[in-house]
Amino acid sequence: MALIRVRHRLLVLIPATLDERAAMFRDRTHGRDALVVLDNAADEAQVRDLIPASPSCLVLITSRRSLTGLDGAHLHILDVLGTEESVRLLARIAGAERVGAEPEPEAAERIAALCGGLPLADRLSRGIGQHATRGRDVAAVFELSYRGLPEPAQRVFRLSGIGPGPDATPETAAALAGINLEQTDQIMDLLQDEHLVDQRVPGRFELHDLLRAYAAETCASNDSAAERRTAVDDY
Repeated sequence: MALIRVRHRLLVLIPATLDERAAMFRDRTHGRDALVVLDNAADEAQVRDLIPASPSCLVLITSRRSLTGLDGAHLHILDVLGTEESVRLLARIAGAERVGAEPEPEAAERIAALCGGLPLADRLSRGIGQHATRGRDVAAVFELSYRGLPEPAQRVFRLSGIGPGPDATPETAAALAGINLEQTDQIMDLLQDEHLVDQRVPGRFELHDLLRAYAAETCASNDSAAERRTAVDDY
């Protein structure tokens, strides 16, 4: 066990194993009114041991994944910010006076449009790896979802970033990746569940502009020039 010092010089013994720590956490939260916030969860396994057993505790989990494997969870899907919300957030980050001093009133709206409604995106001129707000990197958030995909889905996602059209159908995605339609249907459903593609029109899947940029850069890093040419030629 490890020792940690808390207020009034009390020592708390921290068990060595995960199961023992989870049991201790649930014991300490039992019967208490508590709000537990678990931000940007990678998967169910990462947060399952941090969910108190007491009905007096509320757990709020944010994730790019649905986390449907958590018993008793209620899913709330959040869309990107609208223009008005994005401009308000921009004013909070950059300062309302600075935003209001712009000679063109539409300037803030154009910046909001370039950010694509994503709160983490505030710098758009240096590539996807430079999109950071308060130390949190947009590419790192996308990476979390991407790395959790099986390899065939990773490849379809990467190649979607260099597809010539604004969106893709399962048929065009199958041609792009060189796989059969049945497998592509399953992959597109998975990418949608992971919030890496949107299906705003039935049967047509599109990437958010920042996700498209990330997918294209990831494709350039993982697929050879010949593979990229072949995929686009077969599209």
